[in-house]
Amino acid sequence: MLIALGTTLVLGRSRDLNLPNLMTTLALTLGGAVAGGAGLGFLLHGEFGVASMGAVFGGGALAIATVPFFFGDDRRDAYDVLISACVLGLLTARVGCHFNGCDIGGQTDFFWGVVPHAPYHTSPAYEFKVHPFPWLIIVPAALAFVGVWLRARKPGHVAVGVALGYLVVRFFAEFFRAPSRWETAGLHLNQWLVLLAMVCVVFWARSILRRTESQP
Repeated sequence: MLIALGTTLVLGRSRDLNLPNLMTTLALTLGGAVAGGAGLGFLLHGEFGVASMGAVFGGGALAIATVPFFFGDDRRDAYDVLISACVLGLLTARVGCHFNGCDIGGQTDFFWGVVPHAPYHTSPAYEFKVHPFPWLIIVPAALAFVGVWLRARKPGHVAVGVALGYLVVRFFAEFFRAPSRWETAGLHLNQWLVLLAMVCVVFWARSILRRTESQP
């Protein structure tokens, strides 16, 4: 949350956005992320653990709903700031997943295999190597993030590019995750949720791109 807050302040100031409105929108977005993550976690595990894809849906829905209310239809760069801040927050959380050992990859003998950290609630440490699942999200998603910010030229394009970049990376990274009981047709539940999220982003992006076609 601190990463998302700092990113929002820096980018919002650089885009000359109304900071009180931006902070309110960020608070609502993060609230939606926490509620969505806790809700999905409860449905899957019977307890209010935060499921990241639930956070993606909850936070994304609140961001899309609140930006027009606080900024109108002519400040689509507010989407760029909020979506970027939230994605950086998600990537930072993945670093915590690595060190907590709470979200590990499948076992492997590949050269990049790592011995995972034991989860904070278990002992002893693992004695096998796994795919570095969190870093298979962090590194390519961060590169995509930088690439989008360097190439995007119109308001709203950054938000679309960053969101789709994260979702594409997340979809393929899930193939390296530890097996789960939540699998259908060879795909993790998260991969099905990613596909659904991508469809939602594409429909939302169509309106963003249409509105910016006439802008220089």
